[in-house]
Amino acid sequence: KKDTIVDIFCIHFLLSYTPNQSQEVTIINKLEIQMTCKLCKSKHLTELKKIRIREGVFGNITKEEFSIIQCEDCGIQYLEPFPSSDEDYYSNDQYRSAYSPKELDPQEYFSTAANLQLDYIAKTGLLIFKDKVVADIGCGAGVFLDLIKGVAKKTIAIEPTASYHKSLEDRNHLVYDSLNNLDDNSIDIIVNLDVIEHVDDPLKFFKDIRSKLNEYGDFFCLTPNINDILMKLDIEDFDQFYYRTVHLWYHSAKSFNWLARESGFSFTEVSFLHKYDLSNVIGWLKERRPVGLSYATLFDERLDLAWKAFLEEKGFADSLFLHAKK
Repeated sequence: KKDTIVDIFCIHFLLSYTPNQSQEVTIINKLEIQMTCKLCKSKHLTELKKIRIREGVFGNITKEEFSIIQCEDCGIQYLEPFPSSDEDYYSNDQYRSAYSPKELDPQEYFSTAANLQLDYIAKTGLLIFKDKVVADIGCGAGVFLDLIKGVAKKTIAIEPTASYHKSLEDRNHLVYDSLNNLDDNSIDIIVNLDVIEHVDDPLKFFKDIRSKLNEYGDFFCLTPNINDILMKLDIEDFDQFYYRTVHLWYHSAKSFNWLARESGFSFTEVSFLHKYDLSNVIGWLKERRPVGLSYATLFDERLDLAWKAFLEEKGFADSLFLHAKK
């Protein structure tokens, strides 16, 4: 009964709360012009806050504090001091062991990621992959590629984690550990899901991706959205969960568009995708921790779909989804 009352209170709060897209996090310091944006080189930077952040699974927090820096020109956020990016960290099992140890087993990866991959295909549509050569950069265990394998002409898995390679090959994907293994102008469609935030030089990365696409190639990219509804609710514990040492960049729709245009793509469109149900935000409000999906049984699919549609329309979904053409 007590939980039901809390749930009803949380629902009332959410319904009465009207996010304002222009709402800004409290600014603690306008930075001096000696520092320039690590992405666009602008001098118009703001230090939004200084916090300890996640280093591994939920609950593992850094000893040192990081400044959250926002560029007022391109819209990107990043950490200061800027974490280093180590390719070996991703090629062996260190990254998966630290953040999602269960996913080291391809079967476990499938059980946790399959439904999310279906959400991605709902955004792109399945027929766009028909008879196309498709490369997924940072594909993990290859769930997305498996879903389109019967439609695409060829599926290419680009994955640095060596322990996934045999499983990917056994499922008839062509496997490489680096984008550099692809020939220029050879790929019809490139997919890059929840990877760009890990890359130390995203502008070079996008340019390299563009060079691998054929003349009419399509590029789809997904990354977390800094205007996530949970960021708007300003939950302190969520900040420590959202910002993490392996995520070097935190994008808005503005910065994502800037990155794609600056990389030379002829067409860019950023939309929004929300992967979590309404009970997830209720869980954060009640327990101040990640609760995943289906935390509360109070809501049915109709309400969840309406909730996701609302967030995607208003720009408060958890993810940004880029479609770009060469």
